[in-house]
Amino acid sequence: MKSLLLLVIAFGVFLLVRFIMKRVNEIQQDETTSSRDAQNNYHDGNAERMITCAECGLRLPESEAILLDATTSVEANQQLAFCSQEHKRLYLEKHPDA
Repeated sequence: MKSLLLLVIAFGVFLLVRFIMKRVNEIQQDETTSSRDAQNNYHDGNAERMITCAECGLRLPESEAILLDATTSVEANQQLAFCSQEHKRLYLEKHPDA
């Protein structure tokens, strides 16, 4: 009778360990897949150049920036970028020769 009880307990422990190991493997595969997908999305050729707002230093995609051609000698041949019209206005107030 005791040996039958030990056999049932051992079988239960075996099933529990098997279930846990299967679940751990599934989680690891999900993490690997999501990590690979994230890398593929980043390197899909659609990555955009990030630029910095001249007023506040915020980094933003170039397509979302408001650009201003600099005409001063210090910033010649350089485009100034801003995160908003308000920051462009503030910058131009501080640097009227820009």
